Amino acid sequence: MKDPIVEKVRQELLERSQLGISKYGTTLARKDLTLKEWLQHSKEEKMDDLLYTQRLIHELEELEKKGTVLMADAVLIQLKPIPAQREEAASA
Repeated sequence: MKDPIVEKVRQELLERSQLGISKYGTTLARKDLTLKEWLQHSKEEKMDDLLYTQRLIHELEELEKKGTVLMADAVLIQLKPIPAQREEAASA
């Protein structure tokens, strides 16, 4: 049995590797970077990830302010606004 999530990640890793090889003309087995340079690359990737995460948090907060998003058991559900007449009927 194969885990479809793992298989998806494996495929994406292979695709990313091919993209890097075509873009930079080398693999991660390259020997021209020092340990410190590899760590710097890793740090920069993590910083980018933090920026992307903060951007998504900001978007979620904006949706929550509008009342169009519910968080339940770590599942994000986007709701459509309820028309005014349905709101009035619900409060009666």
